[in-house]
Amino acid sequence: MHQAPNGAMLMVALPEAQIRALITAPLAIAAVNAPDYSVIAGPMPEILAVSKRLMEQNIINKQ
Repeated sequence: MHQAPNGAMLMVALPEAQIRALITAPLAIAAVNAPDYSVIAGPMPEILAVSKRLMEQNIINKQ
């Protein structure tokens, strides 16, 4: 059986449309929890890279 790569999720304090503009495949929006809070999912390296970019812009995010 094939194994999926290690994945991760990241909560981001931005509206869904803004998050969509920030991410590309293989990242995807996994959930929209509130108008300004969504969760993205994807491979760990890409999630860590997005988290770093968001932190540099003082955008709240949490894994």
